[in-house]
Amino acid sequence: LKPFISLLQTRSCGAIEGYFRDFANKPRVTVFAYKAGTFNASEITSDIPFFNAETSDRIRTDVTGKFFTAFLPEGNYDLIFVDLLSNGEVNEVLGKLENISVTALETNQIQSVFTADLVPIN
Repeated sequence: LKPFISLLQTRSCGAIEGYFRDFANKPRVTVFAYKAGTFNASEITSDIPFFNAETSDRIRTDVTGKFFTAFLPEGNYDLIFVDLLSNGEVNEVLGKLENISVTALETNQIQSVFTADLVPIN
């Protein structure tokens, strides 16, 4: 991996917070935030999966299913939900939520996300 530094003006960033409810038998679900329309399914099998994601968060599958993606520049985002194996490899791409709006200095609250709510990724 090649390290890099990303500089952001936090005054122009927001966040997305929500709860993924279908985590039974999926102990390592992660959500990746992409600028709307930029996710390419070829990233799933690349040497560095999900390398173009703006940010990610491991969903709290112990009790709540909570996730929080922060430091997102204002705009619209697609959230990609992925079930990972214990070694970090992709087990299953569960799908995506599209066009989630982010406004500077605000947190967009998504109450409950179920697998049935997700758009399949081809």
